[in-house]
Amino acid sequence: KFRWFGLEKGVPRTEIDITSLGYKYNMNNVAATIGQVQLRDIHTRIIDKHKANGRYFDQAIASIPGLSVATFDAQAEPSYWLYTVLSDHADDIEKRLAEIDVMASKLHRPNHFHSIFKPYAGAMPNLAKYYERMIHIPCGWWVSVEDRERIVDALKKG
Repeated sequence: KFRWFGLEKGVPRTEIDITSLGYKYNMNNVAATIGQVQLRDIHTRIIDKHKANGRYFDQAIASIPGLSVATFDAQAEPSYWLYTVLSDHADDIEKRLAEIDVMASKLHRPNHFHSIFKPYAGAMPNLAKYYERMIHIPCGWWVSVEDRERIVDALKKG
């Protein structure tokens, strides 16, 4: 358990209660070599696709009533590691996307929900509102042009 950040394998991350801190930072030489080779073209194979999908969602989702997306400084260059949509119906969006075989979720619980951080937790009403309204949709390199159009079409159906 400690070798996996304090998480239990096989349990959805939104259902885990972290009771102790853990770590995971081991890598063998073969994995390290493969990683170094893969880094040579990471921009064209992965990062550029993440960003293109994120920019597409920025434009397409902004015009859908009832949904909002993160805003950022015009000079910022977001990584689009996650794409967060805010809605008063986040649970319905998750179900609607599941119907078309698209995984969407809250991904993680806020840290103060975990037992290990309870002694430091206080009232966090804005975080509670944000967590209730947020849903992450896929935007990574594996999301094709057709996939992202299906996602937006599903979101438009309300």
